[in-house]
Amino acid sequence: KGVLGALGRVGMQPVAATLRARAGTFEARCTSYLAKAKEGAFPHVNQVDEHALAAFAGTPDELLAAHAKDPVLWRQLKNKCKRCPKCSKVLAFTLVTCNGCGVSVHDAPVVYLDNVFTAFMYGIERGEFPFTISMRKQTEQFLVFDDLLAVSCCHMNCIPTAQYVPDWRYLLKHPKEGLALVTAMHIGDSLRAHLKMAIS
Repeated sequence: KGVLGALGRVGMQPVAATLRARAGTFEARCTSYLAKAKEGAFPHVNQVDEHALAAFAGTPDELLAAHAKDPVLWRQLKNKCKRCPKCSKVLAFTLVTCNGCGVSVHDAPVVYLDNVFTAFMYGIERGEFPFTISMRKQTEQFLVFDDLLAVSCCHMNCIPTAQYVPDWRYLLKHPKEGLALVTAMHIGDSLRAHLKMAIS
């Protein structure tokens, strides 16, 4: 019903839709042609109209070499992960099966690869690929940008720039601060300022 409703607002038909089981995992695909969407029928987030130069014209490894005595920087700029031996997808080090192709990664070695989100925060120019992003909103506290590997027509990320959170479980170690961070990411600057004024 939701898909049909969305297509009704667009006035087009889906090109293809498939759901299949593969190696013990499910893969869902739905491809739709969403050209000429009716104005006002969908939320719209503009891109930020500014082009900033990299704060560090190099790679994460080069930044680490320049600050070799900073162990905190190394933990922030490198992700502990696995790489699938079949499809080369980068995976969480806790996985035993690739969530891309379904092959076992139980014996895949743990590797340390560039943390692109932290690289964005530090303004690093490049890694294995150029670290340029499609920015949707930028403040002193948060970056909002299009996901580099988007799996939908509107797939954005919001990351804090003043706190380093390796994964969501760290929010549970300090629930009050974690809730405040997630709330601030969700409601945005204007409402947050309004709430702060109302509280004070």
